[in-house]
Amino acid sequence: MAEALLKPTMTLLARKAGVSTMTVSRALGGTGRIDPDTRSRIVQMATEAGYRPNSAARAMQTGKFHCVSLLLSTVDGRSTLPADLLRGVQEELLVRDMHLNVSMLPDEALVQKWGMPSALRRQMCDGLLINYTHAIPTKLAEAIRRHALPSVWLNNKQPRDAVYPDDFNAAVQLTEKLIAVGHRRIAYADFGHRLSDSPAYEHYSVTDRLRGYEHAMRGAGLMSMLVTRLEGPPASDSVGRSFNEVMALSNRPTAFVTYGISHVNGVAYSALQAGLRVPEDLSIVTFDAMIPKIISKEVSAMLVPNESIGRTAMAMLTARIQRAESAESVALPLEFHSGQTIAPPPGG
Repeated sequence: MAEALLKPTMTLLARKAGVSTMTVSRALGGTGRIDPDTRSRIVQMATEAGYRPNSAARAMQTGKFHCVSLLLSTVDGRSTLPADLLRGVQEELLVRDMHLNVSMLPDEALVQKWGMPSALRRQMCDGLLINYTHAIPTKLAEAIRRHALPSVWLNNKQPRDAVYPDDFNAAVQLTEKLIAVGHRRIAYADFGHRLSDSPAYEHYSVTDRLRGYEHAMRGAGLMSMLVTRLEGPPASDSVGRSFNEVMALSNRPTAFVTYGISHVNGVAYSALQAGLRVPEDLSIVTFDAMIPKIISKEVSAMLVPNESIGRTAMAMLTARIQRAESAESVALPLEFHSGQTIAPPPGG
């Protein structure tokens, strides 16, 4: 068979380039001391020939798979993976010449030995990015500890080996923005979470955003006011009824801090129904990954740095793979977007 029809190997590339196999290995691996022009020529030849490196052989030589596994739950809402967070991970993988495996794991499979992710059972990767944001199955945490693979948690508030948004301080800052323009009666609206439940069953941001708001209010000598979804029928109107109930008070709020964009929509729609203008009669602020909009206005918000979370998590995991040392978790600050929904209180 003619050489041109053979599967390209380092030996064939070396013969064609007139260099040693070791030189080809160094050129394609980006290692060792080699003339830049020679390296460029070999890389171009390999690309044109359709050369694909043998990952198994590379792993045997280096003891590394140059691969990271991303663990996700199959339970809706437990492994939210924003596109910009994944983009940050991918950008860092490209820089490090690594690739990504994805493993979606049904929680019920964890009770079976075979149910462990293949990344853990066979150790086919160098490290794990764990995207279980809350309600972490005990058996999964035990499996990760038992297999001792370098791991980093995404968007999960762990004391070590985690990267997550600093929701507490973001809530403090957001509330202080309202206080700074004169608001003294500020409510916090969360219509979708079980605030009385154990934090383990809700994402940490549910608690941290509320606690940050309360901290800022106490610091200013102001009373907190929590507005949640009312129970009982009709369920479809529970947000409106909650809003109307608090707005009927003599000391009704002049501003709302809301958990997220769906909560903003609930407050804004209810305000519109009550004949209130945003922000002239009622200021509204929130948290989101992108600049949110209501009633053709950009909402004043703290923006979650998802892309930075992805990049920072990959950098942390790479350091763990290289040194096998646990690291303190990193809480990334959110960025304030001024928007168009903050104004001084009426008559202020």
